[in-house]
Amino acid sequence: QEREATERAEAVAARDRISTTLAAAEGPAIPAAIEGARGAWAALPPFAGPETLALERQFEEEVQAAERRLAAFRDLAARRARLDEICAKAESVAESADLAAARAAFSPLAREWESEGGGIDVGALAERFRAAADRLSTREHEERAQRDRHEKQDRERLEASLRGARAELR
Repeated sequence: QEREATERAEAVAARDRISTTLAAAEGPAIPAAIEGARGAWAALPPFAGPETLALERQFEEEVQAAERRLAAFRDLAARRARLDEICAKAESVAESADLAAARAAFSPLAREWESEGGGIDVGALAERFRAAADRLSTREHEERAQRDRHEKQDRERLEASLRGARAELR
């Protein structure tokens, strides 16, 4: 009877280890962990104890949880890849020679950024996108300042011309 209890404890522990190992798998290691866990589970010797159904249910739940984590990991990777593409476009647009076209092209990128980036930690990608937005904003500010300077110079020339014309009329 002691031997049976030891065998039962070992069978339970082996099954529990497989489930625990699978539960710990993250990111790119998940597919191999699922495959390894299924293989290890299938290779276990038959076990018929009162815990059998609970252990099998726990294992299946861990497999399903791992598959959900894998789907979330892949979704996050795809979103990050899309955000990287958006950053590259934003960086290019921010340096475009045609500032009006850059402004027009940046707005849809900003909306797409918000849509794709919502709810996830994007770290360095966020910095890249902010830098591109800041660059475009700086260029717009510089263009506005230059336009204001030119308008002021034109106004000053016009006023000087008017003063000169008034002086001649006197």
